[in-house]
Amino acid sequence: MTEGVKGVVFDMDDVIYLERDYVRSGLMAVARSLADEKDGGMVEGLFDLLWTMLGQAGEQDPFSRLLNEKPELGGGRTAEDLAAIYRTHKPSIEVLPRMRALLEELQGRGIRCGLVADGDTEVQERKAMALGADELFDGVLLTHHFDREPWKLSSLSLDIVAHNMNLLNESLVYVGDNPVKDFLGAHKLGWTSILLEQPGQLRDKEGQALVEPTHTVGGMDQLRELLLRMTTAPE
Repeated sequence: MTEGVKGVVFDMDDVIYLERDYVRSGLMAVARSLADEKDGGMVEGLFDLLWTMLGQAGEQDPFSRLLNEKPELGGGRTAEDLAAIYRTHKPSIEVLPRMRALLEELQGRGIRCGLVADGDTEVQERKAMALGADELFDGVLLTHHFDREPWKLSSLSLDIVAHNMNLLNESLVYVGDNPVKDFLGAHKLGWTSILLEQPGQLRDKEGQALVEPTHTVGGMDQLRELLLRMTTAPE
C-alpha cells in the first residue's frame, strides 16, 4: 500500500502547530483587553493568573473564576464577553519549524500535502490564516463549512480532500494526533494512517479508539523517517 503514496494530509491542531500556543495567544488577548496594554507587567500578571486558573481542576472556566475573584477587572464585561475575545482574537501561532521543513521536503519529492481541520469554522479560519496554510499546503479543507457530522467520524471530508488534490484514496496518508477519533474516516477510505505523538500536545488521549492507526510515531524524527520511506519509489 505504501509504495503508491502520492499525498499526505495533516490534521491542523497539535500536528502542524501546538494547540497550547493558540491557548496562550487567546489568554494573552484577554489579558490585554482587561489591562492597559502599555502596562506590560499587568498584562503579563493577568496572563499568568489566567494560565494558572486554566490548569487548575474545577468546574468554573478561567474567565468566570477570574471575574468572581476579581470583579473589579471586568469593567462591566461578563465571562461570556471574555470568551468571545478569546474565540475571535487574531492568533499568534506558527507552524512548527521541523514540520515546515518536512512539508517542504515532501513537496520537493513531488508529494502533495493537504491540511484538514474541524471545529468552529471562524476560529479555524483564523488559525489557518495565521499559519499561512494556503501558501504552505496544496489543499486546505475546513470541514464545518459543509459537514455537520464530525469529520473524523466521516469519510466524506477526506474523500473531498482526495478529490481536490486529484489523488486516489489508496495513494493517501493521513497524519493525526487523537487516537480516539481521528482515524475512522481514513480507515473507511483505505488510507494509511499515522498517529503522531509529540511533546506539548493537549489532545485528550483517554477513551477507546474507534479504529487503530496503521502506524504510531513518537515525534518528528520518526514521522519524517516513516513518510520518507513510504514516499520513496521502489527501485
